[in-house]
Amino acid sequence: MKRYCCREWFEKFDFICYSESLDGLFCLACLFFPDTGHRRPNNLIKDPYRNWKDAVSDLKSHTATEYHMNSMAKLNAFKSTYMQPTNRIDVNIESANLERVRKNRDILQSIIQCIEFCGRQGISLRGHRDDGIEDDDSNVNKGNFKALLQFRADAGDTTLKSHIELCARNASYTSKVTQNDLLVCVKEFIQRHIVNEINKQSIGPYFGFQCDEVTDSSNWEQLGIVVRYTVDDKPVERLLEFIDCEQTTGEAICDAIVDVLTVAGLDIQLCRSQTMDGAGNMSGKHAGCAARFKLLSPKAQYHYCSSHDLNLALCKSCSVKEVHVMLDTLTQLGLFFKNSPKRSRRLEQSISEYNSTRTKPEQITKSKFHVFCETRWVEKLTTLRDFSTMYSPILDCLEAISQVERNWDTKTISDAHGLLTKITESTFIVCFQTVLHMFGYVTGITRKLQGTTMDIIKAFDLVNDVKSSVKEARENDYDEVYKKASEMSNIGGSESLQMPRRCGRQTQRSNVPADNAHQYFRRAIFLSFCRLTIAAIRPTF
Repeated sequence: MKRYCCREWFEKFDFICYSESLDGLFCLACLFFPDTGHRRPNNLIKDPYRNWKDAVSDLKSHTATEYHMNSMAKLNAFKSTYMQPTNRIDVNIESANLERVRKNRDILQSIIQCIEFCGRQGISLRGHRDDGIEDDDSNVNKGNFKALLQFRADAGDTTLKSHIELCARNASYTSKVTQNDLLVCVKEFIQRHIVNEINKQSIGPYFGFQCDEVTDSSNWEQLGIVVRYTVDDKPVERLLEFIDCEQTTGEAICDAIVDVLTVAGLDIQLCRSQTMDGAGNMSGKHAGCAARFKLLSPKAQYHYCSSHDLNLALCKSCSVKEVHVMLDTLTQLGLFFKNSPKRSRRLEQSISEYNSTRTKPEQITKSKFHVFCETRWVEKLTTLRDFSTMYSPILDCLEAISQVERNWDTKTISDAHGLLTKITESTFIVCFQTVLHMFGYVTGITRKLQGTTMDIIKAFDLVNDVKSSVKEARENDYDEVYKKASEMSNIGGSESLQMPRRCGRQTQRSNVPADNAHQYFRRAIFLSFCRLTIAAIRPTF
């Protein structure tokens, strides 16, 4: 009897298939997913199976073999991943990697936000030590950055909290090295943003730069570089970088500036201006930084800082001896209160007593008298205004220290008496009111010249307006200054201003011919105005 392949075999053994061309059976699992680790027969795999008489028993025996079971496991796994792709190993690995990347980004985002917060608020990230040796001691100050991380974790940032508690010690991303690396990344991101803004200008990728040296708290010389360009046709200034200056020669500074601009992605040939101070290493005609940079970029014109020029011009007013003495007296007065907390408290007491007898609009809101600004000379006006406002409490305080109260040491009493005598002299008062009135004209312009939005046309217009105002003041403001000086003298206890003693043999005194104090100080104010205005209106503009 002739035998054939039976249909029920396919229902019983779901791994077999029939080849019509070869008239035989094959095992799909062993054919597509062969197990190379074992020796296998060729039947059902390479050769078609045709032994129809013993087919059922042979198929059962084949089902029990190890190589077939391994192939079936691979086939079933293939079918499962094909029908459900999420079960695939590569997908699982990729999903796990994506989840890890997302989690790491969340952690880094929290860390970077803490660094950004400290940077924007001007807060140091760490203190004297940040080596992690004493991290387990809760009484140790770990620095602002780590304290801010812990505060953020306690406030509800679960991702950061889990990271801090479970991370490996060599993968915390909070060490001082990582902090510096992240700060460098932030710096490079900001620099790229600045360069992109420069390149997108409608006028072309042109720019100018400003630079100046400064000594940091560690007594290291640093050079700050600021670029100036336009955004939406409006001038802006952006700090590009701070660099260490081991050498302060014109050549070294020029090379440092070129390196910074080049590394940032700016073409120095497109630089159109360079602004520096008047130091020899900056503005020297041959070896200065400006001259050397212009050799590399011929169209980069050197501009001297106009605000700095104005400050230097105002310094010339110190050639008026009385002005110099007045400013020195105010400096000594500021140091008198600054160097002693006890004296400062006594001045606050005098201010409180003064305010207790005045209505709220007349009360003094300031409680301290500060020393003159050492860097920006025109900012002395702030101290001058404070002295004018606090004049009466200062007099009361000095009188109490030098004449009334007995709980002060001899030197303090002597200094207080000397200062009290100086600030109540008529010459001091007139000189003070003259300088205070004069500086009111130039304070606004110097602050605007230091701003970031001033252009050359507006600057010229502003300077011309100030010149006109100063010239008018020389003609019309004498009586106003004399009136204020008289009122200030009355506060000091004098009924009127007293003309200083004159002597023909004294060549260092400003002996102004006059018959009375009013005529004398009127002419003295006129001469002071002449000297001050000549000094004030001579900047480069």
